[in-house]
Amino acid sequence: MVAYFAAVVINFSDFSRFLRSERDMKIGYLIDLPINMFFLSFIALVITEGTLVLFSEALPNPSDIVEKINALPLTKFEACSFLLCSAIGSHIY
Repeated sequence: MVAYFAAVVINFSDFSRFLRSERDMKIGYLIDLPINMFFLSFIALVITEGTLVLFSEALPNPSDIVEKINALPLTKFEACSFLLCSAIGSHIY
């Protein structure tokens, strides 16, 4: 939880620079942060539990999951996804 909210606190000025008022910021954070936290935690839990079923061990690290699957197309997809997210993220901020 500390790591999740630390990113928001550190990048506070980036996230709030285009807001019209402090009220908008409070409403946005009150609604958005808990929903995102729940959604991303749920996805991480489902993926980790899925690896427990498929490989008989919990693999919380995505790289370990790709290594276990040993599929070149999946590795290429993971690399392209990472590059795309990095490129989009650098242009947004």
